[in-house]
Amino acid sequence: DTKEVAQEAWQVVRDIEGKEGISFDILGDLRVMGDREGLFHVFRNLLENSIRHTDSGGSINVSMALTQDSMVEVVISDDGDGIPAESLPRIFERFYRADSARARDFGGTGLGLAIVRHLVSEMGGEVVAESQLGQGTTVRFTVPTE
Repeated sequence: DTKEVAQEAWQVVRDIEGKEGISFDILGDLRVMGDREGLFHVFRNLLENSIRHTDSGGSINVSMALTQDSMVEVVISDDGDGIPAESLPRIFERFYRADSARARDFGGTGLGLAIVRHLVSEMGGEVVAESQLGQGTTVRFTVPTE
């Protein structure tokens, strides 16, 4: 199930990043079509970005809902740093990093979100992001339901 995959990805990311004091909540649980491993990598990449840019005491939330066209919409939101408006249209491009100077501090190659876009597309879905600098980021992806 999707909730279980999200929880597994969170545990891996939390252990790798070693950050404490970030609350993590998941609301909903719907089955999706597509391979479990691909879904795990989507969650892992998105949660890794969220945890890297969310301070201790912050929160990351995942919710799932069925859309009118029988897709599952997964929403991952955080109250982290946010993404500059001028960078938002390019974040799913390969090797793109919103702030290359800061990106060095956080690691990463600029491939994570491009991989997310590819995997979600392969599952028959779409991914979009909304963000305000200093206010956090929300990423929404849709995938077909079983």
